[in-house]
Amino acid sequence: MTGVILLLMLFAVPSLQAQAPQVTSAELSLQLSEVNALWFRSLDSLKNGDFEAGLRDLEDLNFKKLQLGLHNLSDYSHVLIREALKIREQGSSAYAKRLLEAAQKLSPDLPAVYFAAIAWHVKERDFDVYAITKALWKGCVLKLTSPSILISYVSKGLLLLLITGVFTSMSFIVFSFIYYYRAVFFYVKEKLPVEIPLLAVQVVGWILIAAVTLGLGIAWGLLLLGFFLIWHLDLSAKWILQSIFVFAAMLALLLIVLGITYSTHDAEYFHALSQLGDGEFSPRSIAVLQQQLRDHPEDSYAIFALGFIAQQNGLLEEALEAYSMLPRDFADWPRAQNNLANIYQHYYRQSGERSWYQKAEDAYDNAIRNTPKFFEGHYNYAQLYLLDNQSENAGDEIKKARALDYERYTLYSQYVKDGIMTIDAPLSTIGLIKRLSYQDFSKKGLVLAGAMWAGWSRFPDPWIFSIASAVLLLVSFMFGVRKKGQKARVQYCHMCGDPYLLKQPRKKKGQEETRKRDLFCLQCRYIFKKKTVVKPEKRAAKVKQIQLRQKMRALIVKLLSLCVPGSGQIYSGYPLKGTLIAGLFSLGAAYYLLRMVLHFGLEYPGSRGEHSWIALIFFGVLLVGTYLFNVYDISKLSPKNQ
Repeated sequence: MTGVILLLMLFAVPSLQAQAPQVTSAELSLQLSEVNALWFRSLDSLKNGDFEAGLRDLEDLNFKKLQLGLHNLSDYSHVLIREALKIREQGSSAYAKRLLEAAQKLSPDLPAVYFAAIAWHVKERDFDVYAITKALWKGCVLKLTSPSILISYVSKGLLLLLITGVFTSMSFIVFSFIYYYRAVFFYVKEKLPVEIPLLAVQVVGWILIAAVTLGLGIAWGLLLLGFFLIWHLDLSAKWILQSIFVFAAMLALLLIVLGITYSTHDAEYFHALSQLGDGEFSPRSIAVLQQQLRDHPEDSYAIFALGFIAQQNGLLEEALEAYSMLPRDFADWPRAQNNLANIYQHYYRQSGERSWYQKAEDAYDNAIRNTPKFFEGHYNYAQLYLLDNQSENAGDEIKKARALDYERYTLYSQYVKDGIMTIDAPLSTIGLIKRLSYQDFSKKGLVLAGAMWAGWSRFPDPWIFSIASAVLLLVSFMFGVRKKGQKARVQYCHMCGDPYLLKQPRKKKGQEETRKRDLFCLQCRYIFKKKTVVKPEKRAAKVKQIQLRQKMRALIVKLLSLCVPGSGQIYSGYPLKGTLIAGLFSLGAAYYLLRMVLHFGLEYPGSRGEHSWIALIFFGVLLVGTYLFNVYDISKLSPKNQ
């Protein structure tokens, strides 16, 4: 009999897990009729110049917002910011300030209200350093911890990084190889066991490069060029190449993260979660979350979100069921425990049954034990202690809550007398970021990463390229120049520019003479030595050939730099300077390219729209300034011999 019961329990578990909670089909709504009535009445009062009446309505509106379980009313606050600017222009600076304070009360987690306060201080020439610094800090922290804004910044930052990194890496590898290709093929020829003409080695080498590039993809062709360069770069240039290998080794991870973050822009489900993370929800977000839970009954985030909304709608049984279903490894389990404890506390207030008190106490303990710096947990626990006349314990919890967030404590404590006793906690930023690692978002990210990678490689999996790049990084540490002052085995003659092999290392005795001999090939040492049997006309012809070659290289360098900034410096033998120019120019160009193609924009702290004049000016100055410096520098630069 016991065995039968155990079997029934085992088979029952999956069905229970697959069964959707009541919040999936519950009638969840957002009753905004009273909120809207107060809102439009306050706007009419402000428009008619009755500022006191308008501010009173906004105070009532804030109370109604808290009753509905909303933490922020962002759209309303944005309107109030604009109204405050109009009122200030009309000469009512004091009322403008109070209106900004009302906007902050309506949306305490909205960064724009804090930046608007800074703007008011600046325009009024009220340089209260403490107030400005406090508002700036608060606004920046909120800006960088908002889930939607944070993910947007990560996505845009990765796009800029990838485009800049790819363009800079291509510039360095391609133009470094153009500079060193004769040395590369000459070194291969010298290492072959049989004597083969240099021209034949060059032809085979170029065919190999073309075959790899066309057969495997552009990325693999660049990786092959980087492999050839390992033995020929000096130490500083080799460091750049190793940095490129590191970037290439991380490319798969960067593409996947970009794919995940970029795919969330069009994901209504994640937008609904982000909105809830900001302490807001709408009828559309409720519909999206319920559909998600119907399709995926095990989705803990949708369960939590709908449980939170049900709690704000007074559907406590449905919320209780939803929170109780959440597993302990759920990212925001402490917040769920806090909200669950609030429901238990509510039942204890109504019934006075000690069992509800014990359940609430256990749930608050769970929440605070897992997240010690949890404002809502400490604040709500204090209310429970006060309800049980445990003033000492309540005082301890109040002190902790005030220390964590004094402004929020002041805001909520003034409404205790009106019946708002506890604070429910929405989803956290960290919890939402963890949601991106789940399989559904990972799959979307991998698909998008594969689509972006398809144009660069015949292999659909970017991890293969990253592993190959990591192998080349290890190879670069084992071969080629490894210490300062060491030279590559193949050098270009400082007279004619032909490659030659350094057969003997420098010796301590006669070191200066050996260094001079290392600068020239055997032919030039023979032709231009003081005592030589070479005819003068042959020497003159050689000099003209060298001069013509240098003039042609100088012309090519200028043309390259005009078309691709930084390439001329790399081709001239100045890789560090050229790479820096290429990187800065590509960063500015990438921003404007993305802005034109993808309506891309970087927001400065406090801006609401997609276009930031600060970003436009910064990247514009970077783009034009780098290009002009590149032109100036290349006009003064003397190419090294090749």
